[in-house]
Amino acid sequence: MRKNLLLLICTFIITLFLPCCPRHEKPQHIDSSELLKESPRDIDSYTLVFGVFCFETASDLFIRFKPFTDYLTEQTGEQVQLRLFNSNNELFNSLKRKEIDIALISDAMYSILLLNKIEDYSVAGIPVSQNSEKYRCNVIVRKDSVISEFRDLKGKSFALLDKFSVSGYYYPVELTLYLGMRPEDFFSNVIVADNYHDLINHILTRRVSGVCIPSYYLDPTAGSGLKGKVKVIKTSDVFLKGPVIIKASLDDGLKMKINEVLFSMDSTEEGLNVLKQMNVDKFVKGSSGDYLTTLELVRKYYEFE
Repeated sequence: MRKNLLLLICTFIITLFLPCCPRHEKPQHIDSSELLKESPRDIDSYTLVFGVFCFETASDLFIRFKPFTDYLTEQTGEQVQLRLFNSNNELFNSLKRKEIDIALISDAMYSILLLNKIEDYSVAGIPVSQNSEKYRCNVIVRKDSVISEFRDLKGKSFALLDKFSVSGYYYPVELTLYLGMRPEDFFSNVIVADNYHDLINHILTRRVSGVCIPSYYLDPTAGSGLKGKVKVIKTSDVFLKGPVIIKASLDDGLKMKINEVLFSMDSTEEGLNVLKQMNVDKFVKGSSGDYLTTLELVRKYYEFE
């Protein structure tokens, strides 16, 4: 009888604790296609790539444009990645391969895209800085130099940029050819600099006698360190500042959203702070037809060697 009582108690205890034990059920099958329908970004997130023309050092460009890509991410709801390049040629090749979705490039680079019939990008906006979307090319020498006009630079040293710059390449080349000489014959020594920061450094450290830079670097607000140290000896007609371009194959709704963000940045405090970091007042609308002046200049000398 005692044995039966013990068996009954054990059975009761086992029955009491069974519900607490985990039950191993067959896992429920989840169709990934259903997840894709609901939230495609959860499975395969796509990052927009923003490229920048190499007009300053990589560290300077990062400081100036990282807040902009963060702002685009916040305002559009799309991840936007800042991609910097070692050279403008690298950026250009990435554009040719359609690896860039949005970019701020020079007017010369945009003209070269058109000359190469690369029609995968359209103008989204044009930056306005120092109250203008235009600039001039200024040939400068040190303030204490006896050089007073461009022809005085014959037999002197000069620094150029690559073929993606109107100020750094095309305008000085045109000036030397107008005087009947190739740049390497007109100047005693030609240095090819990486960016405008290098050009400015070359003139201030007396490595060269002259350089050509965009007029906005001479504005006291630009922080270039040129104030009171250089003088302008030759000035070009006006050109349009380089555009923000956008890949044509992007979703129309996304392109519209990006445009809305660009053109409304100057209407909010947060947007104005980002613009200030980029040394830009605002963005205005533009089109490929606005760059005909640059296109004609680049067309004349792009193949020049």
